[in-house]
Amino acid sequence: MQALPSRAEYTSALTNLGTFIIPQELKPYEAVRAKTGGPKIYSGGFAITCQIEHPTSKVRMALRLFDQLPKDLEQRYEAISEFVNKHLGRNIFVRVVYMREGIVVNRNRYPICYMDWVDGVTLDAYIRKHIGTPARIQPLADAFAGMIDSLRAIGAAHGDLSGENIMVLSDGTLVLVDYDGMFVPKLRGIGPCVAGQPNFQHPQRFQPAFRAYFGEYQDNFSSVALYLTLKALALNTAFHQRYNDDGRILFRKDDYVNPDASPLLREMEAYNELAPLVERFRQICKADLTTCPSLKDFLKGSTQTHAVTMGAVPVDPSLIFTPEGNPVFSAISVDQTKLMRMQGNTGTLVGRIHKVTAQQDAIVCEFSSGAAPSSALYLIGDALEALTKKGKNSAHEAYFNQYVKATGVVQATQIDQFLVPSIEIDDLNAITTLEGGREEADAILQGKEYTKASDRPAANPTWERKPSSAPAPAPARAPQSVDDLFSGSQRPTSLPPAPPPPNPGGSTPSTKPSTGTPPPKGWGFDDE
Repeated sequence: MQALPSRAEYTSALTNLGTFIIPQELKPYEAVRAKTGGPKIYSGGFAITCQIEHPTSKVRMALRLFDQLPKDLEQRYEAISEFVNKHLGRNIFVRVVYMREGIVVNRNRYPICYMDWVDGVTLDAYIRKHIGTPARIQPLADAFAGMIDSLRAIGAAHGDLSGENIMVLSDGTLVLVDYDGMFVPKLRGIGPCVAGQPNFQHPQRFQPAFRAYFGEYQDNFSSVALYLTLKALALNTAFHQRYNDDGRILFRKDDYVNPDASPLLREMEAYNELAPLVERFRQICKADLTTCPSLKDFLKGSTQTHAVTMGAVPVDPSLIFTPEGNPVFSAISVDQTKLMRMQGNTGTLVGRIHKVTAQQDAIVCEFSSGAAPSSALYLIGDALEALTKKGKNSAHEAYFNQYVKATGVVQATQIDQFLVPSIEIDDLNAITTLEGGREEADAILQGKEYTKASDRPAANPTWERKPSSAPAPAPARAPQSVDDLFSGSQRPTSLPPAPPPPNPGGSTPSTKPSTGTPPPKGWGFDDE
């Protein structure tokens, strides 16, 4: 994998863009500045993005500088940019240019991607802004269906349809942005690089068996879900007040997993116009992903189509995946080689944060198994701003000594003299504090479902056994540890003493350590 400049090195080049940018078209442009004075940049996907502006015409573009380059990213961007620019007349794309040699950093040339800036707002923001004006909401469903028909007519699929990746222009036209996961005919057979946002995707799309789901059909489910969302809002904008929150417009992934129990679908089917659509939608949620019909066929009454044929995309059989489809890694007992191979791809880190430090443009949360850091999280952009607003020590108070789960693009970062895997986070929704602590972390790392102790059924009393205060002997070998998940070997350790059996009242003494007591050894994170 090609070594790429750091975020700081890119920022330095952006400060004097005309000197370091290669395309003559971009030479006059300047980076739009943040309030701090430096270039305003955003992280996401495989790149950092900066808005650049022509000083005279005030024309703006989005410039992407890659901080990760998976082996097939160049192939993807060259095929996607060629395809998109060929079909600009359909008015659903923006011009995009990929260049293998686009910017000079440290005397080396690196690839860039730049595209016309879309003068509009995201679909999600548009709905929030105009939810009190039904006349502005009602045309959206038909406009969306027209855009999907146009996309399907040219044999392409976006791959990550959501409220954030569709822009609404001032005249109501819908335009697609963010083409990282796009399928075009030249990419047939290479497999997807993104799976999409869970609140807009069929649950099976995140299962390892569907890793090869990549073709002109990959928008089928998300387009049906989004169309149903927009039809419901056109009939009653009050749906938005009840069901909209971060990461979704109306639907959330739980509605797809158990559609018969979905309160949202029950409310929707009370409308005669939506009732038949809701019934069909329930059927496709329950059916195999590969049989999901296109939006056009769905509106004609179809609930299934012939199953699509997927190519073979190898998946490491030792990996464990989250319900969202991301491979999970221990942030502490980390297999460095395996995690480093994830560079440029989305992964989930789970572990306890040992150190929190503030830098000028980031808050760094380090995971460590000793003197050296084992991995890290960099809270930047919107995440940094949100924490800063809460106070100087808010990050320390929120994350220090806490078990967390964090998802993002994996990259390699230099911390002191160590090169460690890290994830940049610019949205606090990408990091979750685990209320169940070590126990919940172990469950995630072992691919098991975690249930809070308060939600577990009380054990039935066993009258034949008398409660004893003596601890039961520890088993000879501990259950599979976090290290074992990645090394393939099992180390003999000892478990904490077993609790006494349930008393006649049905309650069980707690085995969780009191506040301030270090967690017991041998419970998965042996090296903390």
